[in-house]
Amino acid sequence: MNRRAAWLKVAMGGAALAASMYFLWTPAVNLLKPEQQVDGGRRGLLVIASNGGNSDQILHVKQSFDGHGKVELAFSFAAPEAKSNRRPVNYSLHYIGDAFGEIRCGEGATAEVASFSSLPAGAQNAVKADLVSRSNSATNYGDESEESRDLEKLQSELIVHTFSGVMWPYDSNDEKRSQRRSANGESVFTESCTFATETAWRLPATQTFESATRKTLLPFQVNWSGIEATDVHRKIESAVTIDRQEGVELINSYPEATSHDYRWTYTNTSYWIGSRTEVGNFGYTDQPVYLFEKRNADEGKSIQILWFGVFLGVALSIAVQIVSKLIDLYFDSQLFPGAHESE
Repeated sequence: MNRRAAWLKVAMGGAALAASMYFLWTPAVNLLKPEQQVDGGRRGLLVIASNGGNSDQILHVKQSFDGHGKVELAFSFAAPEAKSNRRPVNYSLHYIGDAFGEIRCGEGATAEVASFSSLPAGAQNAVKADLVSRSNSATNYGDESEESRDLEKLQSELIVHTFSGVMWPYDSNDEKRSQRRSANGESVFTESCTFATETAWRLPATQTFESATRKTLLPFQVNWSGIEATDVHRKIESAVTIDRQEGVELINSYPEATSHDYRWTYTNTSYWIGSRTEVGNFGYTDQPVYLFEKRNADEGKSIQILWFGVFLGVALSIAVQIVSKLIDLYFDSQLFPGAHESE
């Protein structure tokens, strides 16, 4: 027997087997133990703090999610009772959470990274209330550990991005608003920001937005507070718009979203803590959850299982051949210990 040739075949078979296991390992794990789809959890918290305006105001917020993972936010104020006596509103927007990159607002400006202690008093109170809200918390959802009670430690660990400016309120609450930045010269009426996909979408660790068979959308919770105390803060009108993605279905939503030809929409429910003129008073929105799945995902999984079986069979066949060659070499060396390789 030509031992050199036999050992070469064993080495080649081992390399082929190793390569097969390398390429099969991740698909096998995903098939046998698929990653659980997120149906809740921590999400981005947006705190808008404002003062001024000279009259009772309504905050309008619209979160938009397109079919390619783009995340946008537009917000504006309305002061329908002010009429011709409108005054500009000073505001600061604070995003609490991992931004997964830059947050861009206005004409492309980047939101600045800040500390919790730099937030205005009204915004700080809104964040503190969220941190201790447990199952209702955006930033500390469901954490029942002892560390979750250490408010100072939680505050020191927060990641904060801040953007501030001046905006004129609309004089009618019925006026159609832009979904993006709207300005007349230096007078801004609607401001908008863009965020990274990962701030709102929860995807399997090994998949992208386009390739994921399942994905979960957790829109931001929006809080509205005064820069100090609330004075003219009357009502939050917040909405979510999700563009349809080709081949993707909304399988569950909590609360239920409204279906349209090319999108899904939802109008948030808002609540208030405290009373007007109190520093601790602020409004906040609910926390909807949207679960998406690619159409015919089960058929795709069946095809994956089929091909996995084929490649696994090939890998096992190679393994059997390697073991067979090793046995032959072993017995050959035992029976003919002094034999030389034949040509």
